[in-house]
Amino acid sequence: MLEKFAITDEVKKMCIKVSKLFKLGYGGIDIKKNKGKYYVLEVNSIPSWKAIQKISKKNITEVLVSDFLKVLE
Repeated sequence: MLEKFAITDEVKKMCIKVSKLFKLGYGGIDIKKNKGKYYVLEVNSIPSWKAIQKISKKNITEVLVSDFLKVLE
């Protein structure tokens, strides 16, 4: 189940490290917090954008297309 939570600096750093490790431009990283520590459960090179869209106020498709177009410029 997808659950929204505030992203701490610790989580950001962990996600960036995992993304670089797997050489992901985009990806989904499933994280669980247990006893005060964060754990990576799964890394997806093609995450479920539909699920993310349900909890986000941003239009994920617009964000992705905008980023792709910037890369192509």
